Amino acid sequence: MSDDKLIVDMPGARLLSHWNEISLAEKASAHDPVKFRVVGWIPSGQNGYMGAFSANVAEGSDDNLVQREKILVAFKIDPDPCLEIYLQKRADTTEDRDMLRVIRLTPHELELGVPIKGSVTGGKVTRFYTDGGKFVINWQDDTGRPVGVVYSTNNGSADESTWTAVGTVQINPL
Repeated sequence: MSDDKLIVDMPGARLLSHWNEISLAEKASAHDPVKFRVVGWIPSGQNGYMGAFSANVAEGSDDNLVQREKILVAFKIDPDPCLEIYLQKRADTTEDRDMLRVIRLTPHELELGVPIKGSVTGGKVTRFYTDGGKFVINWQDDTGRPVGVVYSTNNGSADESTWTAVGTVQINPL
């Protein structure tokens, strides 16, 4: 943008402002993507917030600004690194007690605090994996009756050409 105003010139990037935007622009010579770092003190072995981004609705005027928090993206240690997204229950709520945790992502799991609506796979789900990923059952009805074909995944291989059929599961109609 030609009307950008330089805020800070760093060795690998420039912090710029334009109208109502802030940009952190990597310099062409840097060859290192820009990052925003959120840094918080958390004593070793304890849980806590490293930081958060908040999106607020503004009310009042420029001279008497009132902010109503609606969205919070939190970066935590709990007990492992964790990303959480909170949303207000409704547009007219503003208190912390009215925030709902809708997503929690850790290195071990994804937790959704709201129902999934619509199709998340783009199609029907027919495969179900065992907890360890060593076996998968694929439900099919090409014979006119539901049959589950059980495959060994070759110790969790994503390459289906290495899978071996090890059995079937029949469902007897009621």
